[in-house]
Amino acid sequence: MALNRAAVAAAFLAVIAAAHRPARAGGELSLPGSAQLFRRPRPRGAMSAAVAAVPAPGAAGARMQWSDRLRLIGSQADVAGTRGAGPRSMPGRMAAGFRLGYVTDLHKMASPAALADVSLRLPFGRERLEAGAEVGAWSHQLREAEDGTMVTRSLKVMPLRARLIYEMPVAGLALFGGVGCGVVLTRTEIASAGAGVASARKRAATAGALLGARLRAGRGRLGLELGWWRASLDGPDLQSSIAGLELSAGYALSF
Repeated sequence: MALNRAAVAAAFLAVIAAAHRPARAGGELSLPGSAQLFRRPRPRGAMSAAVAAVPAPGAAGARMQWSDRLRLIGSQADVAGTRGAGPRSMPGRMAAGFRLGYVTDLHKMASPAALADVSLRLPFGRERLEAGAEVGAWSHQLREAEDGTMVTRSLKVMPLRARLIYEMPVAGLALFGGVGCGVVLTRTEIASAGAGVASARKRAATAGALLGARLRAGRGRLGLELGWWRASLDGPDLQSSIAGLELSAGYALSF
């Protein structure tokens, strides 16, 4: 009887000693007389890379706490989950850009145009809403015969406008639409052989709508924009539309 008790105690101590041995490479725990009784499950799917990166218990990973391992798995899963996510808005909270284009009232006025704008992305609607301001410049000259005398009318225009734009990411592009309003500063000049030269400075209110597309490029974005704006001068010296259809393209730096 005493011999049997000693044998049982020896076997029990052998099992405990084997359980406290360091795990083999590959995360397996072996007991005497058993073949791979416990095996670390192989992860599948999006979590495989994150779990595989966690050191195995024993060797270098023996001192790492389980809470640290879980935190590492979570952080790497978040990074892996962002890959292949849906389209995102254009980078940067602020942007400053320059565009070249063409403006016409589809009647008499037509001229190349230059525009510069700044914008700020607002913290609303997944940050797809942005407010901005722009300034532009173009000029137009018209020559007409009146009472047998050639009259030259020159018009220089500088629009100052505030804009509100909503951006919708689609694949690799970002489509956008918006509205705006502001003021148009003008300088008119009328010259004729009989009356000489007369000039005047005026301003007029303007409002309109716009739409376009943007594409990521380097530290900013390429943009194509189409807008329709309303503004006109109504005076004895010049009656003309000073806005209309605007088509422009350019680059904006994001920061």
